[in-house]
Amino acid sequence: MSMNQQSSLPTLPVEIVYYICDCLDAKTILVSFRNICRRLRNIINNYDNYILDFTNTSQSDFRLICHLINPQRVKSLTLSQQTTTFDQTIFFDKQFHVKDFSRLHSLTLIGIKESRLRAVLKHINISSLVSFSLEIGEHKKQHDHVTATVLTSILTRTSLHKLALNIEPNRIEAIEWPDPCTIEELKIDKCISFDSIRRILRHLPRLRTLIIDCYSIKTIHPTNLTAYCRQLTSVSLDKLDMNIADLEFLLQSMTSLTDLKLTGNGNYFDGHRWEKFIQTNLLGLKKFQFYFSDYQDDQLNYPDIEQIIRSFETPFWIELKKMVCHL
Repeated sequence: MSMNQQSSLPTLPVEIVYYICDCLDAKTILVSFRNICRRLRNIINNYDNYILDFTNTSQSDFRLICHLINPQRVKSLTLSQQTTTFDQTIFFDKQFHVKDFSRLHSLTLIGIKESRLRAVLKHINISSLVSFSLEIGEHKKQHDHVTATVLTSILTRTSLHKLALNIEPNRIEAIEWPDPCTIEELKIDKCISFDSIRRILRHLPRLRTLIIDCYSIKTIHPTNLTAYCRQLTSVSLDKLDMNIADLEFLLQSMTSLTDLKLTGNGNYFDGHRWEKFIQTNLLGLKKFQFYFSDYQDDQLNYPDIEQIIRSFETPFWIELKKMVCHL
């Protein structure tokens, strides 16, 4: 490039303009970036990688973006019921039709009223969904079977690989999972029974990542789970509140784990016990994160911090696993 040649935004190659758009939010692209010059406007009119995240979006911005956006260019959509005065889903229903979102790969619904769920999905093309996340903010008893039916229908989409649910446990337990199901990553933010977990896993032969609340699982039934869990490579168990023996029984079925994260309350601090368990059952484990707390009313029974630290200072943790401890 000669000295008198200058690179400026309006002359950038199309690929670079699209890369910049990938780093910007929809409002910035539609209101500011696109209006710099006619060339950029023409280029951005063909941009088809929009991520619409309406979380914490004002009513005026929401209406503006919906007015300017070409829904056929949207790849990811997040709708959020943030206030009682403005329901994004109602305005969305009036503005768009199901055929409009022909390229939608990811859909997230946050705080949605259960009574509105079916109506919202009628206006969104779910045929090409790869990821679906649902958090219901207001449950209604008369809609429990409706929700399960809607989710059952979504799960039949062979393109769907990621699913996150934050809904009442009875809705989850009423889902009829297709056999086999194509889900590869599952997150459940409500605790469900051990039997429900086992039943779900039975239908998910492709599942690799599992994130689930476990605080209600008090006793694990002595059932062989290996056939359902051996394909899992990443597991996160949150809000743990079970005895260490039950936790070990659950984990020993996950023989292919490379990434494990545990969060909860209880006496899980014995590094020697974890070392023996991992060497026996989780030989492929590469990343182990744990966040434990143990509150005791009797100060005499409070855990010995120095003893806990020493149990994680063996060659297994320091040299082999290269553990970094933060207390």
